[in-house]
Amino acid sequence: DIELPDQPGKAITVHCPNPGAMTGLALPGAQVYLTKPQSKTAKLPYAWWITD
Repeated sequence: DIELPDQPGKAITVHCPNPGAMTGLALPGAQVYLTKPQSKTAKLPYAWWITD
């Protein structure tokens, strides 16, 4: 789940296309970049694109 900066306290679930180990990438407070899915049938509103 990701907490958006403009909606503090509200978490959303996003799609992560990399099912591998994400050790160190999903730490609380990490800045992540999201993208809107190109598929109209996507189940989630955003996809996890990159972690900074």
